[in-house]
Amino acid sequence: FFTESVGAGTDGMTKLYLDTINTEQNFWGSSILQGHQDVRKSADVSKGEKLETVAADVMGYTIGTLLRKTTKAFAPDAQPHEQSGGHFILKVDIEGGEYPLLDEAAREGTLCEYVKMGNQADVYIEYHSQRVTGPNPLVKTKLETKKNLEECGVTFRGLGAWWA
Repeated sequence: FFTESVGAGTDGMTKLYLDTINTEQNFWGSSILQGHQDVRKSADVSKGEKLETVAADVMGYTIGTLLRKTTKAFAPDAQPHEQSGGHFILKVDIEGGEYPLLDEAAREGTLCEYVKMGNQADVYIEYHSQRVTGPNPLVKTKLETKKNLEECGVTFRGLGAWWA
């Protein structure tokens, strides 16, 4: 299915920078952002004097591609009655990758098209601050991106961080 893959702002091969230090939390700080605090801390620990991050090449998928590949609504042989009445639930806790993922979804339009076809879309999301992710220019557009998706009928629900 979608093994060795991540949510991303573009489809195609993507670097996943690895958190190699948080073993008890199942390496929760791995991110597509090289500046993520746990990726940086991992570089400090793993290489000592020379800071090198550890990364894996994985496939990146956008929300639009996920919808087109997994829902009946977008199947080429879908009958009109099969294109509505669906419910897409997406949990997004991707260590800063939420910004390019949602920015692309708002610009590309498949998520809004899905809702306009008579389906429901709920996004459960944890937004990560730049303190965690490192500098990210898309943080500034978060509210506008969210508003654009809400205007087409996408519902957002926040994920509380138990560790915060």
